[in-house]
Amino acid sequence: MVKLFKYLKPYIGTLIITVLLTIFYSFGIMYLAKLMAKMIEIGPDNKQEIIKITVRMLLIAIASGVAMIISTYTSAYVGTRFSQNLRYQIIKKKQDYSLSDMEKIGTASLMTRTTNDVSIIQLNFIMILQMLLKAPVMIVIGLILAFNTNAKIATIMTISLLVFIIVAVSIGRKVLPMFDVIQVQYDDMTHSFREVITGVRVIRAFRKEKHEEKKINNSASSFALTGIRINKKFALLIPLLILMINLGILSIISYGGFTAKSLSDLTNMTAMIEYLTIIMFNILMAMFVILEIPRAQTSAKRINKVLDLKVSVSNGKISEIFNTNIRELEFKNVSYTYHDSSSDTLKNLNFKVHSGETIAIVGSTGSGKSTVSKLIPRFFDVTFGQILLNGIDISTINQTILRDNIGYIPQKAFLFRGTIASNLKFGNKDASYDDLVKASKIAQAHDFIINKDDGYDSYVAQGGTNLSGGQKQRLCIARALVKRPYIYVFDDSFSALDFKTDSALRKQLKENIKDAITVIIAQRITTIMDADKIVVLEDGKMVGLGTHHELIKSNKAYLDIALSQMTEKELFGDLLWKKLLWKDFLVIYLHKRKNLLLF
Repeated sequence: MVKLFKYLKPYIGTLIITVLLTIFYSFGIMYLAKLMAKMIEIGPDNKQEIIKITVRMLLIAIASGVAMIISTYTSAYVGTRFSQNLRYQIIKKKQDYSLSDMEKIGTASLMTRTTNDVSIIQLNFIMILQMLLKAPVMIVIGLILAFNTNAKIATIMTISLLVFIIVAVSIGRKVLPMFDVIQVQYDDMTHSFREVITGVRVIRAFRKEKHEEKKINNSASSFALTGIRINKKFALLIPLLILMINLGILSIISYGGFTAKSLSDLTNMTAMIEYLTIIMFNILMAMFVILEIPRAQTSAKRINKVLDLKVSVSNGKISEIFNTNIRELEFKNVSYTYHDSSSDTLKNLNFKVHSGETIAIVGSTGSGKSTVSKLIPRFFDVTFGQILLNGIDISTINQTILRDNIGYIPQKAFLFRGTIASNLKFGNKDASYDDLVKASKIAQAHDFIINKDDGYDSYVAQGGTNLSGGQKQRLCIARALVKRPYIYVFDDSFSALDFKTDSALRKQLKENIKDAITVIIAQRITTIMDADKIVVLEDGKMVGLGTHHELIKSNKAYLDIALSQMTEKELFGDLLWKKLLWKDFLVIYLHKRKNLLLF
């Protein structure tokens, strides 16, 4: 937890004021006990002296109260700002994570670390300032006053305090491992709840409500049982500590009663009892904080794990390379292996694409198509080889500059809560209304947008849940178009579109982004058959590169995919007479009938 205190630096001045006010308040409370003992010693006959002491006590009480009020406010201010800074640092760090870094911690765990763990640290920090900080101050001031009053009774008081602290710490050490467990269980419970909420349609469709209820109940029960075990320890601690306080007071009274020889000795004993009571009460309050500190330490470890994680994708230093457009994208001997896999997902990919060209990546499920799309904006770093833009390795380019020049349309369309316009402006906040309309028309989204009551100001729910799959995909495409990048990466971004919309959209893209490099990852042959180049992947290897017509004639893997989606008439109709020789058609016919391909 101490490691996180560096994020307190902006508020160090306010923190120092809080500590000084706490010291002043603690001294005032202890000095009141001394004045009370002195008043008893004076007796009722010296009324003038009693009035003087009473006035002093009143002034000290008011000053201490004001100091306490201000320190309470400043401690709450520092604690709240501290947690705000922590959350900012976590989010800032998370933005630098690659997708593999995110997978190491997990989405649900990142959410609980950013919310619940930070809240625990905030609460504990405020309690440390308001309750725990007073205890050592009270002990120091109280013991100084006690030893100045009566050294022997002060020694008894010191022994009582040591026993009190030892008992409390020993119980606290037993609780510490339980907090590690309960935080992991909290993560698991959060993950289960999140899964049930987001997957409610699938759960209902498969009639798995009872199964999920049982899973959540098991997760919640484990969390509850650990909480009960911790509370049992607390239940033992509180009466035990109260017993220790009473034994300490009894020791002072017993010793003082046997050794008192004058009224002064009795008043000193009264002051000692007051000192001990105040100190032990503050220690008792401090113990509540101390017993929560292990939980805060566990949360701090989890937060430090997020902040200390070495990102796998480091930021490049080159920031001024695209004064003109990006002319060439090249994959040079590129291989990639996921961190939790022992085999390569991509193996030795080599291809080039120039501005104004469209390259498509096609292959069966699991062939590595989407991985290619994620390597271009450096969501991952290649395991081996290089990805070059204008001959420059993208790992040396500043990530902000790199991604500013790439329009990425993800496989799973995602929209942010807001309006259609705010989502379209996500990559270009200065875009005009005309820019939004133009991009939406190209993406075949304009018609359904203007049919809504509020048009471009229509509300979009988080994740775009109030829109259809096809509408979300078209808006994501329009969002990338508004950005006007040099490279467009479509990661299976046409899958939810009907064939008519798909065809119209591709036609518009071809006419309106002529100077850009376009990379299309797709399952449908009809989506990519007009591409300038098509890369065929099989088990992560590039087994074909060429145009649709070339691959139909020469590549078995591509032909398998094509014939699985289209009829012979659809695939060969115009090609038979216009593009293929009779020999080529014979090759395809034999493959269709006998699963053979001649080269």
